Amino acid sequence: MPRLKLPGRRLRTSAKGRDAPILLVCIEHMLEAWLLADERALSATIPPKAHPARVRVTAPGGNPDKIQNPKRRLIEAFQRHSGKPYNDRLHAAQIARAIPDCTRLRHSPSFRHFAKALTRAPLKTHC
Repeated sequence: MPRLKLPGRRLRTSAKGRDAPILLVCIEHMLEAWLLADERALSATIPPKAHPARVRVTAPGGNPDKIQNPKRRLIEAFQRHSGKPYNDRLHAAQIARAIPDCTRLRHSPSFRHFAKALTRAPLKTHC
């Protein structure tokens, strides 16, 4: 019978000797919804075909959690603006690093909950 590998054990082992709590979280909505929340990060990350263009993905009511199939929307944005495919393992990290602050993410109830769980405090504008 295969053994179940639990990430918590590996995390506890790698954090041994450090005075930092370990909090396992589950993202309820797709990570891509959070990435789509900040058009500044998208515009900075998606290489333009010709001229730099502002990349916008409209979220219903301004709430990125309500974007239907956010991963597909991100794939379409990459294709439309750069002609290149979206690589989630590469581009998600690049977009996340390009987010200058949390002002756009405040519109996501799931991100506010995530930030509060991590910091034990309400979300401020700076991540």
